[in-house]
Amino acid sequence: MTKRLFAVLRYTAVVAFIAGLFVMSGCKDDDKGPTQNIYDIIAADPTLSMIKAQVDLNADLKAKLQDPAGTYTFYAPNDLAMAAVLQTLGLTDFSSISPATLNAVLNYHLAPKVVMAADMTDKSTVTTAEGENITISVTSTGVIKLVTGATTNGTVITPDERATNGVVHVVGDYPLIPPTIGNLIVATLGKVAQPILLSSSFSILAQAILKADAGKAQAETIVGALVALPNVTFFAPPDAVFNGAGLTVASKTADEWNAIIRGHIVPQNLATLTSTNVTTINAKTLTLTATTVAGAGNAEPGSDRGYVESHDNVNPGA
Repeated sequence: MTKRLFAVLRYTAVVAFIAGLFVMSGCKDDDKGPTQNIYDIIAADPTLSMIKAQVDLNADLKAKLQDPAGTYTFYAPNDLAMAAVLQTLGLTDFSSISPATLNAVLNYHLAPKVVMAADMTDKSTVTTAEGENITISVTSTGVIKLVTGATTNGTVITPDERATNGVVHVVGDYPLIPPTIGNLIVATLGKVAQPILLSSSFSILAQAILKADAGKAQAETIVGALVALPNVTFFAPPDAVFNGAGLTVASKTADEWNAIIRGHIVPQNLATLTSTNVTTINAKTLTLTATTVAGAGNAEPGSDRGYVESHDNVNPGA
């Protein structure tokens, strides 16, 4: 009887030991944790090819998403969401958009801490690397919506993809747009101001406009004038003209930029240029020919008459 009892105990001990090995093995697999960083997760997902392409063009952001010491949350819009914003803007790709604007939008998708789906409660906010907040809205069925400056909210469709340096949430419907940029896009959609404010060719002019408009009511701003006028022609200097003149945004005060830029805006539709004089929205006179435009400042020594190329290449000192 005693021998039989010891045999049973030995058998039980062996079974328990083997079971323990399986449990320990399972724990080991569970404890491995993520093996890919945020960038690796994006690169491995074929539905995120468009956001990956933009990250690849932004060395600073790419470095953060690969940083082994980083702690980040990245809201990754899928290709359908990226295509939706292109359709809104009437573009086929992002190459014509100002690098500064793209940088702001991309950094608005990044939070400098780990935010899991469970942390995104209704009416909570997430502060982004761009500096503006994302507001969370949770539907009655538990769907997480991301309320931003876009007219369409983003939707978290694949949450909590853990990375070695944070977490990725795949976003559908629409990318996340900083409210300041979203307000400009909404106000200027389909207007002459929109390509100027977003274009990579007019980044200095766009920054000068924003500097001139800062802190003013919409009706008092340059953007407000461009939106409100039923007919408008903007003789808009591209970056090359500013660079040639040695002008930066810091070269002039907000008031000076306000006067200069308003001196390039005519409240008429001048689709065809002829030799004539026209009056700008700040009561300055521009002298036009079929290929040139000049203001009072262009008559000063050392100042050149601007040559018009599709109404966008004129001397910014006029």
